[in-house]
Amino acid sequence: MQGKHVSFLLVGLLLFTPFAAHASTPGAQGRSSACQSDVCINELMPNPTGVESGNFPDGEWVELYNNGSSDVNLQGWSLEDAGGWQHPIDANTWVDFANLATPYVLPAGSYAIISEANQGTLKLNNAGETLHLSDASGTFVHTVTTGTALENISKVPDTNPSSDYIDSSSNTPGAPNSGGVGTNYYPSDLEINEVMQNPWPSNDSAPWPGGEWVEIKNNGTQPINLSGWSLRDAVGNTLQFNETHLIGDQVIDANELRIIALNGTRQWGILNNGQETLNLIWPNGSIGNSWTWYDSVAGFSMQLGEDGNPTYATFPTPGEENPLLRELSVNHSSDVMFTEVTPNGTNDGSSFEAGGEWVEIWNNGSVNIDMLGWKIMDGMGNTTLIDGSTLVVNDSQAGSMINAGERRLVQFTQDTRLWDDYNHLLLIDDMDRVIDFAWWEEHFGSSVSLIRNSLEGRAWIPASEPTPGQPEPLIDTQELDFIITEIYADDFGSDVNIWPSGEWIEIYNNGTGYVDIAGFTLTSGASQRLLTIDASSLPLRDSTVIAPEEYVVISFEDSSFYLADGQADAFELNDAQGDLIIWAYWTQSSEGESLERSGDAWVNTLWPTPGASNAIWPDQSADNLYDNIAFNEVGTDESGMSFVEIYNGEDASADLTGWKISVHSGDCQDTCSLLSQEYIKKGVMNHTSSFISSMDFGFIPLDHLLDDATVQIHRTDGLLADEVYLPSSSLTFTSGMGMLPSQLATPNADNVETSDFASPNDLLFSRLSTNGQITITNTANKLAFMWPLQVIYADQTGDISTHSFDESQSEENWFIEAQASLHLSVDSAEHGNLRIVVDNQNYDTVVWGNGPTDVGTWSGVSVTPPAQDLEDLVYMRGDGCLFLPDSNTAEDWKMRWSIEGASQLCTPNAYVGDVNFTPLIGPESGLLDLLEWMDGAQQSFKVHVYQIHHSSLVNKMIEMHDEGIEVNVVMQYPYYRWDQSSADNSFGYFYMLREAGLDVKWFGATEANPYTMMHSKVAIRDNSSVWMSTGNWKSSSLPLPDEGGNREWSAIIESESVTQVVLERLVFDENSDYVTSGSNVTMPDGWSPYLFPAPVGETTSSIETSAEISLLTCPDDCITGLANMIDSAESEILLSLQYLEMDWYWGWQSNPLLDALLDAAQRGVSIRLIMNAHYIDENPEVRDSVEEFNENWSAMYGYDVQAILMTENDYVEKVHNKGAIIDGDKVLISSINWGDNSILKNREMGFLIHSELITEPYLISWWEDWNRTDDTTDSDADGMPDWWEIKHGFNRTQRTMSGGISEADMDADLDGFTNIEEYVAGTDPRVSEISANNTNQTQNDTNETNDTVEPNNSDLDNDGVINGLDLCPDTLPDTAVDKDGCSAEQVNDLAKDDTNTQASSDGSVNVMLTLIIIAGTIFSGAVGFILFRKSNEDEDKWSEAETNAIWSGESEVAEPETKQEGLSSEFPGWTEDTIQNLIDQGWTMDQLKDYYQSQVSEYQQ
Repeated sequence: MQGKHVSFLLVGLLLFTPFAAHASTPGAQGRSSACQSDVCINELMPNPTGVESGNFPDGEWVELYNNGSSDVNLQGWSLEDAGGWQHPIDANTWVDFANLATPYVLPAGSYAIISEANQGTLKLNNAGETLHLSDASGTFVHTVTTGTALENISKVPDTNPSSDYIDSSSNTPGAPNSGGVGTNYYPSDLEINEVMQNPWPSNDSAPWPGGEWVEIKNNGTQPINLSGWSLRDAVGNTLQFNETHLIGDQVIDANELRIIALNGTRQWGILNNGQETLNLIWPNGSIGNSWTWYDSVAGFSMQLGEDGNPTYATFPTPGEENPLLRELSVNHSSDVMFTEVTPNGTNDGSSFEAGGEWVEIWNNGSVNIDMLGWKIMDGMGNTTLIDGSTLVVNDSQAGSMINAGERRLVQFTQDTRLWDDYNHLLLIDDMDRVIDFAWWEEHFGSSVSLIRNSLEGRAWIPASEPTPGQPEPLIDTQELDFIITEIYADDFGSDVNIWPSGEWIEIYNNGTGYVDIAGFTLTSGASQRLLTIDASSLPLRDSTVIAPEEYVVISFEDSSFYLADGQADAFELNDAQGDLIIWAYWTQSSEGESLERSGDAWVNTLWPTPGASNAIWPDQSADNLYDNIAFNEVGTDESGMSFVEIYNGEDASADLTGWKISVHSGDCQDTCSLLSQEYIKKGVMNHTSSFISSMDFGFIPLDHLLDDATVQIHRTDGLLADEVYLPSSSLTFTSGMGMLPSQLATPNADNVETSDFASPNDLLFSRLSTNGQITITNTANKLAFMWPLQVIYADQTGDISTHSFDESQSEENWFIEAQASLHLSVDSAEHGNLRIVVDNQNYDTVVWGNGPTDVGTWSGVSVTPPAQDLEDLVYMRGDGCLFLPDSNTAEDWKMRWSIEGASQLCTPNAYVGDVNFTPLIGPESGLLDLLEWMDGAQQSFKVHVYQIHHSSLVNKMIEMHDEGIEVNVVMQYPYYRWDQSSADNSFGYFYMLREAGLDVKWFGATEANPYTMMHSKVAIRDNSSVWMSTGNWKSSSLPLPDEGGNREWSAIIESESVTQVVLERLVFDENSDYVTSGSNVTMPDGWSPYLFPAPVGETTSSIETSAEISLLTCPDDCITGLANMIDSAESEILLSLQYLEMDWYWGWQSNPLLDALLDAAQRGVSIRLIMNAHYIDENPEVRDSVEEFNENWSAMYGYDVQAILMTENDYVEKVHNKGAIIDGDKVLISSINWGDNSILKNREMGFLIHSELITEPYLISWWEDWNRTDDTTDSDADGMPDWWEIKHGFNRTQRTMSGGISEADMDADLDGFTNIEEYVAGTDPRVSEISANNTNQTQNDTNETNDTVEPNNSDLDNDGVINGLDLCPDTLPDTAVDKDGCSAEQVNDLAKDDTNTQASSDGSVNVMLTLIIIAGTIFSGAVGFILFRKSNEDEDKWSEAETNAIWSGESEVAEPETKQEGLSSEFPGWTEDTIQNLIDQGWTMDQLKDYYQSQVSEYQQ
């Protein structure tokens, strides 16, 4: 009822939850709030691609994150949106809920994805949402808001917890956020007004009034409290508006200004002088205003220009209103103007005469003007007063006067400097009016004077020569001297690609003056093509001002102007006024080639030279004559493409324009002739340039096949830089490894290196036969390149032969794939040694027979045969596959061996995935399932079984053949040890199958057979499902339903992947020399098949699940597979074996399986072994293995190990099994007996399956076999059968107790009779004979004096126990009793009375023990009750029939899997005191467990 109460309580809580949530939810919705819990909303997807419902990753979702240090239980939590939709957080919506360690618990630092999951309650608004996270009490612990949601872009937190969530840069459900790509923008009245990002002369971090600063302005009508406001740059640096940074009051009135200064708070500044974005941040984290700039000038502040973007301020005005922009500030109220300026004299800071900086002023009017009080201000606010000390030149003008038509110079001395690269100057009169301004934006060199540009609004340009105090030279566009020097009319691909791709023309200033070509145009006649030139048209320069004798490239990028491809075309160059300057016309062009003028025609250049003089070759004056340019790779790849790679070994990039690649026939070291040549240029190595970065390479495909050819590269000046000769087109040269096969060519990719391949240490001899066949295995995860290797063989006399792998050998021997092997024939015999040698260094070495051992890396004695008379022996290192120990000793070669001709399978043998699995456990199931499975064949059926002696199965295969199904059968040829009946059955059924037209073959019928026998039991249907078993096709292994037979484990697996692994091995055998037809087989005399009746019954249900399945094949990989299986055990190994051999005759060392089991026992793994007792008299090893486990491992060493002889009954005749169960979740189903003959000499197969669900039925069967007893079986050979020892609490598996005393010779009840004597006498070894006699006598006396006793009534209380044996003769009618006639209540009373009596005699103590044990048998019924209740824990109630089945014993009691605290959890129904009392008397836990099980079984019976 407790479970029901909990259920009702949960239902009540679930019904109440919605009301509780609404009761505590704040009514008002607001903006995002700071999270009030460790678990917060971390990411959400309001607008997924496609439909907004569905299971993750489809549909909407919300990511939660536990930011705390403790786990949080989210049961009862939910999500609620602004529309009132409440979305549960439960097993349906929580993605991967089933994988949580604890349901509903979100571990610290972990994420939970809550999906829409087709619930219809997660409805995130794409136009903007308010979403609350509610805890189990209904309290909102986190609220987030979003703006518009773009498709498939999640929302993540902004840096301020009050901000709307912003777009993520990438969706990261279940992982850390990648960061936002935007943020929320809410324009504010508070705006950035002026910025000083590059202060001068102070440094960036200087205290105010120096250092970086930002001026803000309140452009609204209301005061603003600046508390909580901040400035944040592009990388998140923040200036808070606090007392440290805010210069002035906290409240800023309308139209007021405030300065926010860095104010010495950092070691460095925070505002970038280059590109930067500065945001003004509201207290809630939203952006109120934002500026972005791209450069700066020291000392110049920035303000907004007319286009709304930051530009240089006229001069800095921190805390004051910004001045008009320089262009707007000039009022031209005077005829005085700037005419010439020299911003970079030869001696800045000095007087004009000493080479200082100067400005020329001209009075263009008719009136003399006194400039006293006038001044010149630069863009930094530096002011130079115009007076007698600053005015120079033209001494006829006294003091500060400037006469009409005259010029005067203002010199800049002492601290005043004019910036060379950028500056502007304002001419301000004595009324503070800006009269004129001058500006420049690039540095043209020292002592270059600048004059006003003829183009309005353009920066000043250099004069042809300085003319201080004199009129400036004028530029007449009619006298411009430009030459068109190069035309690139047809680029690779699109002609309007971004530079350096796309079309272009090159012009040359052949005049003597600087020319600003801004506004010049390119036109193309009547086609109306037009390009107006500005700085963006000139990719190789920042300025449109062209110096004399300078080349300029004009690109057509981002314009509609183009030149015709491959055909005639023309264009014109016009000045800014539209007057023609020059034109060009050509008749054709080639892709990737530029044109130059040759006489009256335009022809191809050697290579394009944009921005430089046209190419000549050789060019001794070239500036790209590098010394460290060489071939990186030259050759032909597998596709037949020839190529070169050129390596730049310089410390900087190298421009190889004009270098020449030539191909010559023959070896130029001897004699050769030119085949082709080309110059490196744009498009040769790539489409964009001819540059190669430092320590990088460039790639050039070649037109000629490089077969007996020399490739050369020459510098621009004609000097040979490198050359390579290739004798064959199948070879490739690399700078690091020399000549390689063309398979290793890597055109336009990094060269292969030695490190790309397996090292010589990774190459090991894995097999060698005495007839010269060897195998080398590459153990690395890389390809092995064999050319550098040699294999050297020395026979026992020391004579040596060498095998090389160079290009002279067959190509299949050039490489070994990763984790693969290479098979070779070498000169070797029964004795000798082998070495792998590289560059005269020895690597792997093996010595066998009488071969010399003092060689290479070998240590110790040689490898010798494991047994006598093994012909065609193959020595194998480790398992011969990938378990290859490498101690360079004979021990490496003593795991297994083979015979020439046997398989050497090292292919993958494992599968992980979904399967349909049918567990078959014989004799209960098997035959019907197999026949039904065979009935399902559609196309093919293949069977390899040791003995096929079952007429039902043979007739079924004949029937399948007659229906058109391809049937292949392989049987073991009768073995010489078989009896005549078995041989006749094999010959007879073989004959039947052959005569019926089936493809039937013998395994091992020839002398070429490398195996003792084929002992497998495997079949394949339609190449998509497989049957695997421990049993043959005989009636003993596959009996009719309800008939007895062997204990067999089998399985049917529906999986194409699993089947293909098995099929590969079956096909290998079928195609071998040892599988042959039996055309000469005749029907044995007097033989006829035994015809079985048609089986009737039910088949076994299959299991759909995921499993890991490994195929074990003997002798190829089963030895390591079985050993690894044992090594994987963590807690328990359960074995069910026909036999376990103790020796290892056919091998060198001890039994590796026995070693693995011992190692498992030593690390604390519990091991239980069921052995076949059927052949115990014939096979002494059965008893030997049981004795080893019980008497040595358990009794002597104390390991948790037990072995029993499995008993037979009318149904289970014997153990024919070869199975194992590991840790309750792995099961072995195989034909492999655990002995050296099976593992080393037989063909065997089996599956190791990792799945708890699949293992379960085999586990149940195993425990049934363990608990079954009969009248005679004596596992520990102590003279007392197992059933009797279990019944009386003795150890059925251990003959010798501690102290070396036999359990049979002990006296458990201390009555003077040994345990074996008690067994022979039929008395109870746990009850003293004296005490028992007294008890019986007392009972008899009672019966004699009881008037109600009827002499003829042998059972007075009708409880089924006769009076003489009834300890409780007065039991109430219809009361359940134990074997002694006592109910549970009576047993308790007897136990209490006996305890109170405190009897001193040994006999009374034993009586008390007996009563306690009896009590245990009554309460043991609770075991079934508890387990049954557990299996039905999801049901509301038990049926009466189920309850009765528990008490009647019809429901079996399985071993408990869930342990409770204390010892009583091991023995339900026994109290802690009862158990402890028994332990105090010397009972072991194993004895208690066995006795308890016997009592449970006896009670059920």
